Amino acid sequence: MKESEAVRILRDLLDVANLNDLQEAIFRCSWQGLSYPQMSTELGYDAGYIRVVGFQLWQALSDALGQPVTKKNLHSRFEQYAQQLAQIQPVSSAVPLNKFGQADHQDWGDRPDLTTFYGRQSELTRLQDWIQHDRCRLVGIFGIGGIGKTAIATQCAEQLQHDFQYVLWQSLRNAPPPNQFVVEAIQFLSDQQAIEQNLPPDVGGRIDHLLGYLNAQHC
Repeated sequence: MKESEAVRILRDLLDVANLNDLQEAIFRCSWQGLSYPQMSTELGYDAGYIRVVGFQLWQALSDALGQPVTKKNLHSRFEQYAQQLAQIQPVSSAVPLNKFGQADHQDWGDRPDLTTFYGRQSELTRLQDWIQHDRCRLVGIFGIGGIGKTAIATQCAEQLQHDFQYVLWQSLRNAPPPNQFVVEAIQFLSDQQAIEQNLPPDVGGRIDHLLGYLNAQHC
């Protein structure tokens, strides 16, 4: 099993709240066979601290898989789990829900109607890999006008929509003032529970409020 496949399984087993960047780095190093002292040099953390964080990671994986997971048996446990997944082939004609069990927290705004999409497959795959596997929080698409930047962004968002709790599409063409957009985004992410009168009066405070929702949910 390749490291990238193992990391994908790791992220499926442990949600964002239970997996931080250091734990994922320790997982990658462990998969490569590095010792804790070697990880200390590689990652810049004290070896004792890495050992503690690693123990917490193995415990979380043990709970998720229902059997003991250690640094030594990591490969065998994940390969066994992958084989079990391969034997499960559900067939359903229902509309697919995302892994969070939700499909209705979406606001596509004035998203372009993309009836056809040709080419750009390598760029689309790279975008999806950055977002899904590298967990990039900001991706820029640059180029001269008319080459399909909006089209590839639309296609990428549509294909990844079921991996997220909330999807919000906002065009900056004829964009609303920042204060208005931030309020509308907060209300969307709070399931219309947030009241504008209860939000901070300044834009900076409202942006902090928005970031709180973005950090709490997979958006």
